[in-house]
Amino acid sequence: MERHPASRIFLLVLVLAVLPASVAASGDGPGPVWPLDLETRYLTSNFMEYRPGRFHAGLDFKTNSSEGYAARAVEDGWILRVRATPGAYGRAIYLRGVSGRTFVYAHLSRFNDPIRARVREQQRKSGRYRTRITFREGEMPVKAGEVLGLTGQSGTSGPHLHFEVRDEDNRPVNPLEQGFAVDDRLAPVIHAVRAVPVTP
Repeated sequence: MERHPASRIFLLVLVLAVLPASVAASGDGPGPVWPLDLETRYLTSNFMEYRPGRFHAGLDFKTNSSEGYAARAVEDGWILRVRATPGAYGRAIYLRGVSGRTFVYAHLSRFNDPIRARVREQQRKSGRYRTRITFREGEMPVKAGEVLGLTGQSGTSGPHLHFEVRDEDNRPVNPLEQGFAVDDRLAPVIHAVRAVPVTP
């Protein structure tokens, strides 16, 4: 049987057991501030997990099926932009850090008071909920550890914090390799294998 190059199949192994890894959130030692106020750290989704038509650009941190945990600035910097949409990332904050990286906090239930005031002002002016505000450098400065907002489930279902790290060119990079590692003590379990054609 002759094989045609177009008939090649790429096998994508889906690890759907989403790393229920945990570690104490001590916050001690050098490195960035942890983005979430919780005593334990659990991932519900990992970087570059396959989603229909795309890859997951960050980490999803479990928030004990609850809303309202403080989401903190991981380093000194300034608010680059904020968004409020009924879908997608919901209420989201983009923090430009002094390192040049951008940190994304999505699905928040609430912005902190200064950001909330700016968003509400913009919403009143436009008469629409959907809002996107871009700030100039230094206009909305923040310090490492400052509360940016509270976790929630805006734009999605199920409370969690979606957290991304982007490089100086705004490309997503693996947060686990950027100082936000979670100790993985459980082996993944493969629940499914999917075959995806390389070409039509």
